[in-house]
Amino acid sequence: MDLSHRDRSLGTVEGTRTGAERASATGFATYAPGVAAGAAGLVVFLTVHAVLILPIWFVAPLGIVAAVVGGVAVNWAYRSVESHLPASLGGRWVALAGGAILVLTPSLVVAWAGEPYFTVVDGVRRAAGDGPTIAARFVVEFLLVTTLSGAALGWVVTRSRRGALAVAVAALAFALGPGHNLPFFHLLYAPAPATTGLLLTLATILTASAVFVLVDRIVTPSGS
Repeated sequence: MDLSHRDRSLGTVEGTRTGAERASATGFATYAPGVAAGAAGLVVFLTVHAVLILPIWFVAPLGIVAAVVGGVAVNWAYRSVESHLPASLGGRWVALAGGAILVLTPSLVVAWAGEPYFTVVDGVRRAAGDGPTIAARFVVEFLLVTTLSGAALGWVVTRSRRGALAVAVAALAFALGPGHNLPFFHLLYAPAPATTGLLLTLATILTASAVFVLVDRIVTPSGS
């Protein structure tokens, strides 16, 4: 019996198994921060919404899907800009949260510079236009502007088309996720609801960003 051949075979099997385990760990490390952040953001969004506005727990199943998809998008953007971020947890949290706020701000300025989507007449909330018009304004003024803002930020940070695309997709995820209500409450015409919406979105972004960088540091420790 050729024991040396057997040892070499076992060594090959073990080496392959170790490589598979490393690949599995790398895949987990890639997506775990975004999924955890999305889940945490959803919990905060629904909880704050229930406290400040009204309970909408029934949207949780759809929210989980959106949170996971959005988390994957944020993962992609984060990996694209990671080499340009501060090394500290606090610095990365500020960078991630600040980036989310930054890409949402121009669209709010554009939406609030125009007429409100809805007005209140004699205590009754009325649409300021027909459904297709409001939907078109939402798509152009909010979703498109936010996506373009993300692309611009990604390009400035990475100087690459891949980075611009990744951050643009993440920006769209932020707009459809925690920020989707913001343009419907005009800051000048409905300051109280608009302020509540801003607080709700800010709490979600700050929490999700903190969870992201913390989980990322746990699953991808330095030197790994």
